[in-house]
Amino acid sequence: MTEHKGEETLEHIWTLIVSLSELRSGDACRVVYIVTKFQDRSDIISGIGILPGIELKVHQRIPAFVLQIRQFSNMNIF
Repeated sequence: MTEHKGEETLEHIWTLIVSLSELRSGDACRVVYIVTKFQDRSDIISGIGILPGIELKVHQRIPAFVLQIRQFSNMNIF
């Protein structure tokens, strides 16, 4: 029974994960992970600050994506 609950939880998590291409103008999301077919694209994406843990807001999709990037920090400053 525990395994079944774990499978339901995993399925629920996958329903929450969407591709950037599925977002519309005005949508916001938190980047969980990045998957690309080519390493150079991954380098470009990380080079402009899109990394796991940041929040993106889509301002425009066509003719090119225009994104607002907001970084969150879990660090406590004393």
